[in-house]
Formats: sequence, C-alpha cells, structure tokens
Amino acid sequence: MASAWGQSFGSAWGDAWGTLVTGGLAETVPYLIGQTEAAARIAVGQIYCVTSVVGTEGTVTAQSPSPFTSTVRGRTITITLGGEINSPNGNSRTGLPPYASRE
Repeated sequence: MASAWGQSFGSAWGDAWGTLVTGGLAETVPYLIGQTEAAARIAVGQIYCVTSVVGTEGTVTAQSPSPFTSTVRGRTITITLGGEINSPNGNSRTGLPPYASRE
C-alpha cells in the first residue's frame, strides 16, 4: 500500500532521476583542435559523450559541435583528423584566434 508521501513525492523523484539517467545533464564541449585522437577521445569521455572520427591520422583539425557550446551527456562529438586545422575565426595552422598567433 503506497503512502501519501510516496504518491505525492515519488513520481517527482522518479521524473528527476529519469532525466539524470537519460542524458539530461548539460556539459560544455571541450576545445579539441590540435589534440591527438587518443587525447580527444579522453576529453570527450570525460563529459560522458561519444566520439565519432573522420580521417585516419594526424591531429584534430575540426570538431562538431563547436567548442565551449553546451551539449547533453550521451551526444556524439565528431572530430576530423589530419590536414589543415579548420578554424574559421583564427590561424589555419594552429587553430588559435588571430590575436593568439605567435607568427
């Protein structure tokens, strides 16, 4: 027999727990440009996400979603390896913003 407490609070706790378990927690996407595949996989794993890799060798040259954006746990983070770094706002060789370039 369920108590009044269980009827009034039980479903609220269950709903909250379901959100936690199914990926409702927000995480910040790390900056992965320039990292090795292994280092990028570790960083993505630390935010409880999955890594998808395009390319076979080199360092991370592009990523999606963008770094420092919010994502939910369990989402796939796609990294691209090799070639030139794809940095629309910065230095194509380092991935750094233009003001951070050491050229």
